[in-house]
Amino acid sequence: MNLGFLTGGFRIPSRRLLAVILLSSSTLAWFLVFFVAFNNIFSNVSNNTDVVFVGYFVFLGFLILSAVGGSFLSTRFKQRNFLFFWMVFGLLVTAFMVFSQYLGLIFFFMISMLLGFSVGLGFPSALAFISDSTVIEERARVSGIVIFMAFLIAIPVSAVALAFSFGLTLVILLCAVRAIGFFALSLDSCDTKTIKEQSKGNIRVGKDFISYLFPWLLFSLTGGVISLVWSGLPQSIFGNAITIGTELHFLGWAIFGLLSGLMADRFGRKQPIIIGLALLGVSFAILGLVTTPLSVIIYFVFSGVAWGFLFTVYIAVLGDLAFPGSRERVYAFGGIVPLIVGLSFSAISVEAGFSAPAATLSSVLSILLFVSILPILRASETLPKKKMRSRQMKEHLDKVGELVEEFKKPDSS
Repeated sequence: MNLGFLTGGFRIPSRRLLAVILLSSSTLAWFLVFFVAFNNIFSNVSNNTDVVFVGYFVFLGFLILSAVGGSFLSTRFKQRNFLFFWMVFGLLVTAFMVFSQYLGLIFFFMISMLLGFSVGLGFPSALAFISDSTVIEERARVSGIVIFMAFLIAIPVSAVALAFSFGLTLVILLCAVRAIGFFALSLDSCDTKTIKEQSKGNIRVGKDFISYLFPWLLFSLTGGVISLVWSGLPQSIFGNAITIGTELHFLGWAIFGLLSGLMADRFGRKQPIIIGLALLGVSFAILGLVTTPLSVIIYFVFSGVAWGFLFTVYIAVLGDLAFPGSRERVYAFGGIVPLIVGLSFSAISVEAGFSAPAATLSSVLSILLFVSILPILRASETLPKKKMRSRQMKEHLDKVGELVEEFKKPDSS
């Protein structure tokens, strides 16, 4: 398979690239599967669904706390050792999930806390590893590959776990997903300390950071608010459509996350962000017309494509805005915290039984989206124009070279 269109011009060594992909995609895949399957994993802990909800909220809360703490703590240790400890700890805690339904509620809350801790502690380092290992003109494409691979792992794992009614099968699969990260350490030293020491502690946190962060926070919140619509729909009519739509949502996220990375490295970061926000606007308009299962599925498709465009670029943008040595903190505060806040809002609204008419909510979300576009339009492009022109020129020269070689070939006729 020729991947030149995707990896052309990469300066990152192939072993480092593979290490980045394995480490970051396995972490994201684990989180995606666990997020979707949390209630199924712990459904036997208690007959009271409120108890499981509290455990889920404990998981998200400790994920945020450990992500923030880990972003400061990671710089005090050799990166390879820190990542190794984080992965071993995460693998052990994941394995202990199998005992949660046998050891009572106290153990359940402890395991929820430890699971959040085991993900959040090294999550900022895994994301920062992408940016620390890449130059700016290839960062978005590498981020896109990571997103694509995360879903390539998560989708079949979820399907297999569902076929076996979750339980022990899912725990084993989650352990296997978590263990993928160890291959990264066998391929590469995973050490970027020398790079970080060149400008340790510097962060370009100014109006551009806020201009990019504000829309990310808003559409993370909209992802949580949408659950108010699904709570009010009859599951007997719309249940299958929501399930199918969710699967297509993730598929669109994976494919267009890859496309977004290509666009962001070629045309700059702002263009795919604006496209993603526009598609999100289309999905909100469709949401206002939700009357049939088909309209629900169409909404999920547009929403997945929009998230694919946005999520990939934001991984790259946060890396662009921070210098080595500070990226863990930027990813923690600028990426992970807003995302988990959105998920928390979704959990609270569902558990409390809140719901809202799709038409009303569509109007509110459209207004919020319009507000979020304005800062992006005013923000500076984080990919320098000379980098874009340099790549375009190189591609042009490569095409000229191919034509010259073709011209030199003897005429077979």
